[in-house]
Amino acid sequence: MNSTMSSRKFQHRISFGFLMWMIVLATLLSGSGVYYAVLKNSQLGVSREIDRMRDEIASLNLARDQYKAKVSMRTNRWAIRDRLAQDRSVLAEIDPSQIEVMQSENCRNVAMNK
Repeated sequence: MNSTMSSRKFQHRISFGFLMWMIVLATLLSGSGVYYAVLKNSQLGVSREIDRMRDEIASLNLARDQYKAKVSMRTNRWAIRDRLAQDRSVLAEIDPSQIEVMQSENCRNVAMNK
């Protein structure tokens, strides 16, 4: 009898209030874990979007540089002369003696008279 009495004496009883606190704590911890997973997923989505935007910006910068090179090539005076010669254009070079140099005062007078 002594052994049964001592086992009853040392039995741990869990109170109803303590059990409720444990359930609330477990619910809170699991909820915070789910919330952390949702936030981390959102953070990864934003990170992917930022990487996508950086790639697009790099692509647009490359396209801009290629466009500038193409414009530069098309507006180069020597390239224009070569293209005109290849196309057998009827345009002829102007003799440098036909070029009239105007001073800035004359330019203003000409512009005002128009």
